[in-house]
Order: sequence, then C-alpha cells, then structure tokens
Amino acid sequence: MVPSLESLVRHRDEGGGHLEFPSAWNAILEAPESFGIGETSGDGYKTLSDEIEGCGAEIEARAEDLAKGEGELKEAEAAVAKRKKAVTGAEKEKADNTIHDGPWTVGVDIAAGTYRTTEAVGSTCYWGMYRSQTNGDDIIQNDIPGGGRPTVTLSKGLDFNTTRCGTWEKQ
Repeated sequence: MVPSLESLVRHRDEGGGHLEFPSAWNAILEAPESFGIGETSGDGYKTLSDEIEGCGAEIEARAEDLAKGEGELKEAEAAVAKRKKAVTGAEKEKADNTIHDGPWTVGVDIAAGTYRTTEAVGSTCYWGMYRSQTNGDDIIQNDIPGGGRPTVTLSKGLDFNTTRCGTWEKQ
C-alpha cells in the first residue's frame, strides 16, 4: 500500500525523518510545487484557500445567473400560459360561431346572427330555415343559391339546415 501525501507529511513533522521507501516521496515532500502539487502550509498540508475563494466568487456569479434565468423562465411561462388561454378562447369563439353541414337550432346549437359561407358554393348547396320543433314542416325560407357566397340571418326560435354549402361563419 502506498502512503498518502498527508500521512507522509505527518510522519516528517512528527520527527520521523526521511523515509527510505519510496524515495520519491521525500522529493515530493521537500519541493511539492515542482511536482504540480502546490504549496504546503506550515503544517505541510496543501493550502487551497486562494483557489476556494476564486471558486466561491464564480459559484456566486453562477447562482445569480441561475436566479435571473429562473425569473426569466417564470415570466416566459406566464406569457405562454396567457397566450394559450387567449388562443383557446379565440378558438372556442370561432368554433361557437361556425356552422357545418347538418341541422342546427338557433339559440341552442348556434348563436343568433348573420352567417356567410367561407367560400363560394356550388350548384348542389341547399339551406333552409324552419320554425323550431316542426321537424322541417314549417319552412320560413330556403334556397339553392347555385354559386357565390350566400348570407343568412338567423333568429332565436328557428332551426337551420345546411347541406353541401361548406362552412358558414358568423359575421
């Protein structure tokens, strides 16, 4: 087993004199800096206070940078959450104000208001407005526009049915 540098220093300082084995340790004990070990203090142990102080300042600077980065991250996360909430609200509003093919009850399934198709319709587009709860027997207005972008105004108490007209958006 090879003794540690500290145990050799203690041996020397306690009056043990030079060790015969290993002889390289004696050279290290007498001039440790020439072997890249650093200076020794009066008791023979390596002093690291300067290095520790330098590391302490670096650690403090890194801790400050970390705290600053964490603060910036929290701000960014809050901004993303706010944006997500706004986008989700806008998406919900758009969905609530969009009509696709099928029957819709105004005031229940869709809001009252004026709607227009998002694209030009073809000759197979049909839409109709009916008095609610008449199962389509009481037609108030209907049309097969055959082109263009039709617009309808829907009131509460009506049913609206659209077929092959694409998407309608509230204006």
